[in-house]
Amino acid sequence: ESFEREYGYKIIQNEGTSFEIPNYRKDNTGKMYKINMEINNKCYCKNNIIIDNSQVIDTYKEKERYLLIDYFIIDLKEKKVFVYDQTLNKDSFLVGVMDIKKIEITKLSNSKLVRLIKNRGEDVLIEIDDDNQIIGYVNNNSHFIGSKFLANNKKLRYLIMNNVEHVGVCFLYSNENLEEISMQRLAFADNFFLRMNNSLRRLYLPALEHVRHGFLNNDRVLEYLYVPKLISADDEFLEKNEELEVFDAPCLHNIGSNSLVNNNKLTTINTPLLRVLPRNFLKHNNSLREATFESAESLELGVFDDTKVLEVLNLPYLKEYPYNKIFKINAILRRLLEENVERNNMGLILKK
Repeated sequence: ESFEREYGYKIIQNEGTSFEIPNYRKDNTGKMYKINMEINNKCYCKNNIIIDNSQVIDTYKEKERYLLIDYFIIDLKEKKVFVYDQTLNKDSFLVGVMDIKKIEITKLSNSKLVRLIKNRGEDVLIEIDDDNQIIGYVNNNSHFIGSKFLANNKKLRYLIMNNVEHVGVCFLYSNENLEEISMQRLAFADNFFLRMNNSLRRLYLPALEHVRHGFLNNDRVLEYLYVPKLISADDEFLEKNEELEVFDAPCLHNIGSNSLVNNNKLTTINTPLLRVLPRNFLKHNNSLREATFESAESLELGVFDDTKVLEVLNLPYLKEYPYNKIFKINAILRRLLEENVERNNMGLILKK
């Protein structure tokens, strides 16, 4: 009963069985701790507590000296940031928080602001919530971000890194809550950029040119995307997006398979330089009534598979498509492709 009053959970336990409470773990003495995250069987908790294989690590319990945020430890005396679990030391977040001159912590209404005053460059700002989880990050010093940047963070809500031009693999891979991002100079995003995020509704990346596999793969709610310089996107680009109504990519030459597969709201698409309509591109779209692909020469299986409303499809340079299988799948698409063949009056390679 006391546990229920303290933490708001009602525990029901059958005789002979153990119980688990979400986001709580026991140490080897049976004491319960609320955890922020668990990585590699190590639990990171509020109040600088780390539980490693049920063993409480109290090395960093001195709050005047240490501050545990996510899975990073800030040493306020030595002015450095490091990780307890050395398998996480490749997280490129660490590179951006080196060379610290002074650390200031300011209490806000529902959070704290950690200001890292650098020996050179602008201050780095880290906002943390009441559980000491990172919810905001501002760093305009970096130009290149390596791999696994905050790859295990889930709570970040806003990010400002306006001088970064390149980010490595698994950038904010596990994050689910990011709502605001400002990366004005970002030109290249490697594999799994924001792969698990499902909160971002608007994305403005005016300098982006190339993205690799799994770009915003799980974001279903993105409504606005500004990528005027995007040239290439690998497989699973916005694969599960459901809300985008306009896709404007005037410089896009190549896009990978399974891109925009689940979108059923797209009504406008502008990709005048796209050469191949890849496998399953816009597979489940049933809102687009007219589409022109001025440069497309090839169409692969799965494109517009479920369309029932497409009325106009212009493919002036179409040279090949999987003839037999498309003819069996969708009568509307078959008719539109036949119209293009007749209109183009050119030799067509029919993929068997």
